[in-house]
Amino acid sequence: MIRLGLCGKIVFLSEDWIPNLKFIKNYFLEKWLNARLFFMGRKPELTDFINKLKQINKIMVIVPRDRAQEVVARKYITMLKDAFPGAKISKIDVFNLRKTDINWIGAPNEQFIEQFRKENFDLSIDFNSYHDALCSYLCALTEAAIRMHICEGKFDKIYNLHIRTNSNTSLERRYTQLLTKLINLAQAIRKAPAV
Repeated sequence: MIRLGLCGKIVFLSEDWIPNLKFIKNYFLEKWLNARLFFMGRKPELTDFINKLKQINKIMVIVPRDRAQEVVARKYITMLKDAFPGAKISKIDVFNLRKTDINWIGAPNEQFIEQFRKENFDLSIDFNSYHDALCSYLCALTEAAIRMHICEGKFDKIYNLHIRTNSNTSLERRYTQLLTKLINLAQAIRKAPAV
């Protein structure tokens, strides 16, 4: 039995309520993130992608939440070095956020957000094969000049560079298409004469 105080009363709950508490916490996290993401990225912004792609020094890769996808994605993250030689590549896995980095519902706290923004990432890529609210929120928090995702979805307004891949193909093929197009784009921009 677990004893909880509720409105000055003592309520006894059996241990089978613990999974329900996790469900309730996740429900509040999802609602909180959806509300935050709804108001983020509302202003249309104009980005000079050619100059921004020339100046990529720091890249943030958001690792997929699905563990099977994560294994596949980690193989392709190294391809970013081909597109942006010399750029520092950082990875974030939402499952590895420390308890000191999140608030009671599991969202990043103010200290984490402040440190995260101080990194000044130039490019942020979300490697999830679907739009995940927490990963999209982290991508928005980077305030990177270029924010990418490999698919269309609910939070498209967070991402400003869309290189679409065929969603009917395998995940490996989609990552290959995305990174090949990004490598070709970055190389073409570096070779282009200055205007």
